Amino acid sequence: MMAKLKAHWHRIGLTRKIVAGVVLAFLLLSTSPSLAVRFAILTDAEPGVALSCHPRLEPGGSSILPGTAVGKWFFPVYTIYPQRYTGFFHEATDATIVDFQVYRILIFNVALPLTPGM
Repeated sequence: MMAKLKAHWHRIGLTRKIVAGVVLAFLLLSTSPSLAVRFAILTDAEPGVALSCHPRLEPGGSSILPGTAVGKWFFPVYTIYPQRYTGFFHEATDATIVDFQVYRILIFNVALPLTPGM
């Protein structure tokens, strides 16, 4: 079995190897909530902030999905540690973002920025 996988890996082209590596990196960066927050910042073209920030779970920040039963679908809110970094500028909303809401899908997490005032 291993020999077949090894032979297949040598047969596929460089482009497929790069795509497989990128997909694997995306999946690994979404396995924990704090890594999902860093990945969300990284995809907003802020690699320096993604490496230097320390996302932490905000204890009273969980929110309920609108339109569902109360208490059934809680989504935690992670905050970029304020003493270490004051946030980053999100171009789509023209605001400084420090809070991220994390959604869990199976074992993967997706972090979406919360705009101030929500």
